[in-house]
Amino acid sequence: MFEAGIVDGQQYLVTQFIDGWNLRQWAQREKPAPRQMAELLLDMADGLAAAHQAGIVDRGIKPENILVSRQGWVKVVDFGLAKVVEPSSGEQETQTMHRQS
Repeated sequence: MFEAGIVDGQQYLVTQFIDGWNLRQWAQREKPAPRQMAELLLDMADGLAAAHQAGIVDRGIKPENILVSRQGWVKVVDFGLAKVVEPSSGEQETQTMHRQS
């Protein structure tokens, strides 16, 4: 996300435009070889690992929330069911994040 704000009482988000498909559409269109699919899923796992390192756990991962660009790079999107994990007194405390409609 690049920016978020409110204009005239309306909330807005500015995100990157991904010219491509969700994972399900991409797989049906490209019919990737097993190795190509495995490499793509490893890239997806790297994205999730980066979110985890930032203390965010995505609880709604599904093919529709994974975008594949025309160039073949992967983006994990829609963290509407994510949890923020914050350390508290040596223990991990979780807080649910909810997406606004």
